[in-house]
Amino acid sequence: MLEFLRKQRVSFYLCVVAALLTLVGLIVFAVSNGVENYDMSGAAGIIVAQVAAMLLLGGAAFGMAKYGDKPWVSACMFVAVALLSLSFAFALVNRVDLAASLFTYDWSNATGWQAFTTGIASMVIFLVAAVAVTVGAFFKLGPKE
Repeated sequence: MLEFLRKQRVSFYLCVVAALLTLVGLIVFAVSNGVENYDMSGAAGIIVAQVAAMLLLGGAAFGMAKYGDKPWVSACMFVAVALLSLSFAFALVNRVDLAASLFTYDWSNATGWQAFTTGIASMVIFLVAAVAVTVGAFFKLGPKE
């Protein structure tokens, strides 16, 4: 196992980190969506996109380790970035009106602040995962020789 990890490049590790961040982002998103009276519209689509991104990143990491630099590995990474970015955008759209009400007239709404802060945390995690995959795509794919 240790020898396997020594042979991997930075792109593999960034892909694995992005997959783990996607899982964490999904959990934080579920917490944000579960706040009473502040559920997000289209949450099922975001959850499906996150699970698909996680599976694609896992497949890309496996493909990098086993098959090296193949076009389908890059395609998996590209689709995962697209799904992560869409998840970020849909979560942002769902929390914009909540932010507007909290920052203008409803600043003492503790439940609203909980939904807002966990929503922002999930969006940041989605964005960091997308950046990690994008940065990893610029490194050489596949194991070291």
